[in-house]
Amino acid sequence: MPPIEGAAVAVTETELIASLVRRDGESFPELLQRLDAAIGKALHGGVVTNEVNGGRFRLAPQRVRKRR
Repeated sequence: MPPIEGAAVAVTETELIASLVRRDGESFPELLQRLDAAIGKALHGGVVTNEVNGGRFRLAPQRVRKRR
């Protein structure tokens, strides 16, 4: 996710589920495993993991986001 190198983000249309930053020495598969676990925590326990920008990462309002 530019401009943050090594970020993994999971969202719905309206909310952030998880945002992770790749740790030093962490492989891509390891990052994806942590993302999968964070998604599970959000969907089953309501716990949102937000590591990007010191936990201050937010989705832009829907009207601002690019449509594809």
